[in-house]
Amino acid sequence: MRFRPTIRTALLGLVGIPLIALFMELAYDTRQQSQADIAEAYRTAAAINDITAAQTEQFLSRAEYILTELARRPQIQALDRANCDPLLADWKHLQPAYANILTLDANGRLVCSATGIQPGQAAGPDPKYYFAETVRTGKFTVGKPAKGFVTGRWVSTLAYPVRNGDGQLIGVVAASVDLAQFRSFGPARKLQADGVVWIINGEGTIIARSEEAEQRVGQVSDAASTKIMLAQQRGVIRSRDYKGVDRLYSFTSIPRSDWIAFTSLDTAAVLAPAQRLALERLALGMAVMLAIAALTLWASRRISKPVEALSKTIVALTEGNPDARPSADGPLEIYQIAVELRAMLDARAHDAESLRASRATLDAALDSMSDAVFISDAQGRFTHFNEAFATYHKFRNRDECAMTLAEYPLLFDVHSSSGECLPLERWAVPRALRGESATNVEFSLKRKDTGETWAGSYSYAPIHDKAGAIVGSVSRRGTSPTSSEPRNHSALPPPPSSRAKACSSRMQRV
Repeated sequence: MRFRPTIRTALLGLVGIPLIALFMELAYDTRQQSQADIAEAYRTAAAINDITAAQTEQFLSRAEYILTELARRPQIQALDRANCDPLLADWKHLQPAYANILTLDANGRLVCSATGIQPGQAAGPDPKYYFAETVRTGKFTVGKPAKGFVTGRWVSTLAYPVRNGDGQLIGVVAASVDLAQFRSFGPARKLQADGVVWIINGEGTIIARSEEAEQRVGQVSDAASTKIMLAQQRGVIRSRDYKGVDRLYSFTSIPRSDWIAFTSLDTAAVLAPAQRLALERLALGMAVMLAIAALTLWASRRISKPVEALSKTIVALTEGNPDARPSADGPLEIYQIAVELRAMLDARAHDAESLRASRATLDAALDSMSDAVFISDAQGRFTHFNEAFATYHKFRNRDECAMTLAEYPLLFDVHSSSGECLPLERWAVPRALRGESATNVEFSLKRKDTGETWAGSYSYAPIHDKAGAIVGSVSRRGTSPTSSEPRNHSALPPPPSSRAKACSSRMQRV
């Protein structure tokens, strides 16, 4: 036996669907809000990255310019430890971001230092950090982070070659950036969600950090996010940091160096506002659901069996029983619904029967005619045609006939009585759909697939609705004025070969 829910269950179900939709909408809104919060966080981080990259590039450009000018000074080019250029110490005093400024000879030995040289100290830095690259390229070089061999602080040295008057490289002038003091960040104070701005070099070594710089600079970041950023150079990702915390990263490369600036945000902190909003909406939704459920239970007790009978009638109709009718009883509102539904169903059944009878009459009338008759709608779709239509146009039966006018140029060439090839718009149906009417217009037809050719006269006219608009066409093929039957190609005035070829070409384009 088929399960049928009670009225109460049905009403609860009816109410439950909108409630489910409501919760789905809440979930969707929460997801959209979360995505919007993440997107906004990425935009803010990207803006800070761009500012950081621009300021850092400006810092490097300014450092290159200063080192270039220093390398041109005669006292620098002299590379005389006993006669060091006093400008080195003055510049160091005015630029707190630098730990030291020094010169090296062509062999990498220390010559002069702004912070002073210990007695007997002549050894220079390990060439791998910047000296060897500067000598190799002969250009401005951003060195790898290392502890300064003079200051002992974590530095990244910026170096520029010193050349003599002949252009020969004779040494290097270098400025060591104090990484713990380096501040080239955008407005990091505007960051929320535990945001941190970083700068790392191409090996993942931390150059600068907006927080805990003293503890972190010089260390190598081995987090998975670092490898992705070094590979992609610019973009956004979501990954875990070195502590395993889920974070959002926005990063960009810094011109003139292999450095990358990036901002990381705590994902949980970014999503916290959306989650709080979701909880508030959930609480409100639960309150609404309980109120609606209580109201539904109350209303269901006031609805009697006639509603169930009405429901069963509707179910029977949807299952294909056109004779099902509701009983006209119960409260006034339900009684009126039942009466109106019965009248509507009776009228629909009567209209359906009348339509079937009219269609059967029309089909019988068409099939009783010896002339080919065909009716189309305003779009050129054939809605009615008889067996004579199929026979006259050399189809084996009605099922083989094309159902739209657009298909017929692929099957037929049509000529006027004078042999002129006619484009589709000058055939009978298009003319009728444009409002033309005519009788006994002679056309000659040729089947493209078989080569058969014959002629006949056509009468056609538009079909108008009550407002006078054209809603279709009706056409009839009568007997040709010169022959009572379709005739073969040999009995027709053959069109010129050039016209026939043009007709075929145009039909293919249609």
